[in-house]
This record gives sequence, structure tokens and C-alpha cells, in this order.
Amino acid sequence: MQQFIDNLFTASVGTQLTISSVLITLAFAIISGLIISSGYMLVNRKDGYSSYFITSLLVLPAVIAIIIMMIGSNIARAFSLGGVFALIRFRSEPGNPRDITYICVTMAAGLACGTGYIGYGIIFVILITLILILINLINFGKPKANAMMLKITIPEDLDFENAFEDVFKKYTKFHKLDRVKTADFGSLYQIQFTTALKDTTRQKEFLDEIRTINANLTVAMSSIVYEEGRKTF
Repeated sequence: MQQFIDNLFTASVGTQLTISSVLITLAFAIISGLIISSGYMLVNRKDGYSSYFITSLLVLPAVIAIIIMMIGSNIARAFSLGGVFALIRFRSEPGNPRDITYICVTMAAGLACGTGYIGYGIIFVILITLILILINLINFGKPKANAMMLKITIPEDLDFENAFEDVFKKYTKFHKLDRVKTADFGSLYQIQFTTALKDTTRQKEFLDEIRTINANLTVAMSSIVYEEGRKTF
């Protein structure tokens, strides 16, 4: 028993594979994936998640582990594997940073199991999963105000720099002019602000007052989602 526990913390890459070692490695890799996927479901229970992504988190450590075991210390196999992955073209859009973090954790877990550091891999997975859950519970890094994007169309003779200042002071916590562009051959301007309302229940009043200033032209307001270092709407 003691020897089995010691083997969980000892690298075994390059050694002769046996049915028992492969099954043990895959079992612990699946356990790692189960811990990670369970943590992901707990963190995202309110926002929802894809069952396909959960399946990927569950299986990926085992896939990585078996790849590492098959490569062992064979350099030729390693280069061959790199060539195979180089041919893969990912056509889907990349996930948000949180999803990518979980994918990286699953890959690290698979690498740990595949190289024989099963004990360290399990400890790593448990600690990282608990840290990610804690970060979500305490809302670490979450902005205090929900930013909104505001697009206003105005006639060309309206001073957009000062026209809405009083309305912004009355309804918003902050506002920042992001972009100005012309439309309809210069007869109209489209201006874009980033802002956050003091009271979200007064959004209609806020938009109505803007419409009285911009001659009842188009006004659009939408939430901002920060993803992969950029703003999406």
C-alpha cells in the first residue's frame, strides 16, 4: 500500500506500460476531470453552460494522459504529435477567459497523470478548483457597476460634446465618449458612450430625455460583456 502511494508521486514516463498502470492512470485522470467539471458547473450554475463543454472537461485529462504515455521519452513520437496538432484548424470561436482557464487546468491534470505524478496532479486539481470556486463566490475582480454601451444618432448641427452632459450627471455614475462617426453623407453623427446607470429602473426616463435632445433620432443601449480583452455587445 505504501509503495502504491509512493508511486502516485513518482514520474514514470519512459517506463514499460502495463494494463494496470494505464487503467490506474486513466482512472485518476477521469477523477481529475470530474473534479474540474463539477467545479465549473458550480461556478456557472446561474449563467448556464454547455453539456458538450462539460464532457470535454471530463474526458480531456484522460486524453492528454494517454497521449503522454504513448509518447513516453520518444522524441520522434513527440515531433510527430506536434505535426499532427499543427494540421488541426480550429474553426469555432474561442471561449471566454474563464473557459480557457478550465481547459488549461484539465490539460495540466492530464499531463500530471500521464507523466506519473498522479498524486501531485490530484492535489493540484483540487486546489485550483477550490480557488476558482472561491474567486467566483467572493466576486473577485467583478466591476461594481454594470457597464452599458450607449449609441446616439444626432443631427450634424448638435454639439455632441456638451449636449447630453446634464442628462449624464443626473442618471449615470460615469460616462466616457468612445467613438464618433458620420452617417448619411455627413448629415448625421453617431456617437458611442460607455456608461453605467445610477438606477437601472430609470432607463426609460434616461433614454426619453436623450431623445428630446437628439431630435428623436435613434438611441440604442445594450450591456457590455468583457471577453478576451475586448468589449462585445
